[in-house]
Amino acid sequence: MFIFGISTIPALFSLGFFVGMTQKSSFRNVMMQLAAIAVILYAVFTLYNGYDFMTNPARSILQCH
Repeated sequence: MFIFGISTIPALFSLGFFVGMTQKSSFRNVMMQLAAIAVILYAVFTLYNGYDFMTNPARSILQCH
């Protein structure tokens, strides 16, 4: 566990560095909007799959897309 902790430190520090660089740019705003759209699309997809399963219960979970 100690080795894992030590080996993730460079990745965590570099991620923090790059987030700090993009915090004041318009790139962050664009990425936040894209992330919000992706979450909404995934929610619609999940709701559709749930509705499809409820209307056609003969289908198994493995056949749902």
